[in-house]
Amino acid sequence: MNIKVFISLALAFSGINFFVLPNSLILLNGTTCSGKSTLAQVLAESLRSQGKRVATISINNYMWNVLRDLDAPQYSKFKMDSPFRSSDVISLTCDVFNQQVETILMDQGYDFTIVDHCFYPESMFCCSLLRFARYDVFFVKIHCTYQKASERLILKNAVPGDSNRFAHLVNLHFGKVEYFPCLESLPDFHANKIYDLEIDTTEKAPEQCALQIESILNTEPKAFRLNCLNDYWIGKIKFLYSGEIIAAFSV
Repeated sequence: MNIKVFISLALAFSGINFFVLPNSLILLNGTTCSGKSTLAQVLAESLRSQGKRVATISINNYMWNVLRDLDAPQYSKFKMDSPFRSSDVISLTCDVFNQQVETILMDQGYDFTIVDHCFYPESMFCCSLLRFARYDVFFVKIHCTYQKASERLILKNAVPGDSNRFAHLVNLHFGKVEYFPCLESLPDFHANKIYDLEIDTTEKAPEQCALQIESILNTEPKAFRLNCLNDYWIGKIKFLYSGEIIAAFSV
């Protein structure tokens, strides 16, 4: 029997309902204003109330700073340790973020690390596939209707200090081609990705969504391994990255 499955069953029979290896990754992926950050906070609080040690990190509060200050001293080590070339700014920036997530994952002080992410463009997802394929990942798709996302955008931008959400991102992520006359089509945000769980946050409260995730966290996460076995993403990775980069992650 697989040792991870054995541990999971042993925990279940002991009355512990969570599949916990040191620092499993809960990755929340979805369109802007789909509720990722709010759900991450609620889920973290709920898990902590049950005695779990939880770290959280959000790409929303990070990516713009890195893109602006990629040459800053605090990022020099991450850049040096990244196999991605500085000319591939999106992948390099994403990998600098992923390395910080990986630093938390390697810390034995946590049971879970929750990351609310945004895989756009596809190179960001390929970069994360390479970086996190070796870890236990519970991969969750978060989505809502365009109308609900637009309503949330208005509410968020009405709060001082939280006005960093742009209307064009909602239109972009929801494929509203009419707002982008120079483009013939827009990519499907979730296309070809394999998820462990899909949650529609349109009508559900964050607490309900968190409970939905918690109820199945005693299963073994496999999402990133399945995505790495997906012919589409294998082809994308080979197209985007050199053999040296792929070999560096032992995928």
